[in-house]
Order: sequence, then structure tokens, then C-alpha cells
Amino acid sequence: MVQSAVKKIDLVDHTKALVNLIDNISRICHAHYEHGFSAKILQNHVENAPSLIEKQVVEQIRKNQNIETEELVDERQKLLERIMITPNGRIPKPLVSYALGLIRLPERFIEEFSIPLSSTPLARIISFNFRDMDENDFNDAVKDTEKFILSSESKSYFDWIKALDAYHYLIEHHYIDKDIEQLIIQAKNIISEYDFFERWDSSVENRYFERTINERLWSDKIIKLHQELFPAFKQKDEIYKSSIFQESFVRSWYEVSNKIYQTYDTKPFLNKFNLDEVVSGIIDNWTINESIIFGQYLSSRYNISNIYQFLEPEFEIVKDLQKKIKKEIDEIDSSMNKGKLTELLGYIDKTVIDIINAETRSKLASQNEK
Repeated sequence: MVQSAVKKIDLVDHTKALVNLIDNISRICHAHYEHGFSAKILQNHVENAPSLIEKQVVEQIRKNQNIETEELVDERQKLLERIMITPNGRIPKPLVSYALGLIRLPERFIEEFSIPLSSTPLARIISFNFRDMDENDFNDAVKDTEKFILSSESKSYFDWIKALDAYHYLIEHHYIDKDIEQLIIQAKNIISEYDFFERWDSSVENRYFERTINERLWSDKIIKLHQELFPAFKQKDEIYKSSIFQESFVRSWYEVSNKIYQTYDTKPFLNKFNLDEVVSGIIDNWTINESIIFGQYLSSRYNISNIYQFLEPEFEIVKDLQKKIKKEIDEIDSSMNKGKLTELLGYIDKTVIDIINAETRSKLASQNEK
């Protein structure tokens, strides 16, 4: 089934894809059906979980042969390594499940099975699809890869980390004579100086890559680098997006209301904002209707019994917002703006009462547990 599905996709390198698939599936089936390695052992092997693999190998030996020796465990692990090691990087975990009939063909099988695509020389290096290139094309592709890694031009984080991974593979297998440690140092310096990664989004593809990146990388060294860099990259990106979100919120409630209704009903967001800017935005930019609708939203959002569990990080922010709105009301004469803030304050007052009640319930619950 997967072979026919691959042939229907134009951008796939059909010959390379089918060769890789047949090789990988043959290895999986050989390990499972000929040598008795369980699906769990194979899945953990491709996820690079050695301690778990060793434990499961021991358990399987006990169950099947009622013996346990260090030599036998070591022999079984070496056998597994010999069978499963491929010239194409790690076998994807979903392919193990598919080959053993545990799952249907995934909808995104191109990504999940790491199917090579026909595209640029750089993409061929990244996807380990370089072995049929001639020497000149290969050398040009290597130069493109190094330039891609070290240039300050905008690029996808995942393409960048996969390029580093492929580059390390080429070094370790003597395709090129370079120093990976030096390249990593240079890459880190470039990252610290330039903000060149494309903004993160929560697309299916990005979420999938984030979840499976350790399986997709060949090099343990690059996996470690990814684990070091990615949290900081994502945090920086979240700060940027939070700033954009605040700017939109300050301009208009209507501009962000759909996103808030869909994403933040039980998730705090006001604690990420500068309240002085929020109050200025409400006064200078918001209509009376926007202020009333926002107030109604706050009041209904906090009028549930388990708000402490979800919205506690926002509690003090809402109380501070109440104080700032009161201060603004006290300092201006009667006007449309004062009326707008007074309407909003009425809803915030109700919200603060709900917050205090939630804090009281949580405190009593903690005392009862003691």
C-alpha cells in the first residue's frame, strides 16, 4: 500500500524512496519475525532509548529461554544493532508500527516515514538523498549546506538543525574532512548575533516535527544541541508573539477577540501584558462597546467553580487592573471616557469577587488536606 501511495506523489524521489522503504521494512520484519525482537524493543531502539531496550531484552530472554547472562544480553543487543543500522539514518518509529501491522498508513506518511523528496541539492543532503550524486554536484551541495548553516538569512529552525545533523553524518562517514565541534561553535555564535529563524507557528507540521525531532536526527551530538537550543528559541519566539498579541489587544478588543475566545478561555494571557499599556489602550483606542464586551467576557470567564486551577496566574493582574481603572476614573472629569471606564469597572469588580472566592476555596481545600 505504501509503495503505491509513494508513486502517486510527484515531489517524491520515487526510486530512492522505494529503495529506502524496502530496506527499512525488510530490516524491521527480519528483526521481529526471524529473531523475535518485540515491537516495543524495535520502537525503543529507533527512539534511541538504550536503557529501556536492555531491560526489555533481558525480560524477553527470561520469558523465552529462562536464562539470563550478560553475554547473551550483549549478543542480542549487538544483533539488534547490526540488523537495524541503515545507511539512511534512523528508521522512523511510525514505520516500525506500520511494517508490523500496528497502525494504518498515516495521513502524513511522507513526513512520518522520512520519505526523500526530489528538490534542491541542499534538500538532498538534509534528507540523506545524496548517494547517487556525482562528485562535483556533491561538493556543491556540501558548500550549500555549510552556507545554509552559517548564513544569517531567514530559515526554518528544523531545516537548520537537520542540516547540521546531515553535515555531522558526512563528517563521521568521511565524505568530507571538517570539524563538527568547530562548526557547532560557529553556528552558536551566529545564532547569538542574529535572529534569523522564521517565526514559529503551531501548524500541524511544526507540532509534528517538534514531537518527533529526536527520532529524525542521526547524531546524538546534534540531538543534545537541539535540546539545548530549542527551548530558548521557542521561548524567545513566544515573547515576540506575546508582544505582537499585546499590541493588537491594545489597539482593539475586536482585533483579538476571536483568538481569545478560541485559545484563552481557560488559559491565562493578561499576566503576559504590560497593564499600563493596556489601560492606555482602553482609554485611547477602545470603543465603549469593546470595553463592555471585554468586561462581560472577564465576568463570565471567572464565574466558574474551578477557575483557580486554570487562571490563578492572572488573579493578581486582574486585581491590579481594577486598581488602575479606579485610579483613572478618579482622575478624570465626567465624559465618554469616564463612562466607558466606569462600565468596565463594574464587570471587573464582579470578577475580583469571583477571584477572592476562588482563592478562599483553594485555601480551605489545602487546610482540609492537612
